[in-house]
Amino acid sequence: MTALLGIPLGPKGSGRDRYARAMALFVEGRLSSAQLEAYRVAAAHDRLPPDPFLTDRNLPLPDHDGDRP
Repeated sequence: MTALLGIPLGPKGSGRDRYARAMALFVEGRLSSAQLEAYRVAAAHDRLPPDPFLTDRNLPLPDHDGDRP
């Protein structure tokens, strides 16, 4: 399981795309505000996964990979 939310690493703007997806999950109640903040910080890094930003804050990875039920 990764915290990529279905968005691959590397392409320009992919960090912001993951943050946008995280915002949508937050609105749906599927992500905590602390997890959303970790995605906000990670958004500046297109090539780095958000996992370390979450684990550094002792936050769980999302229990899904961004797929809608």
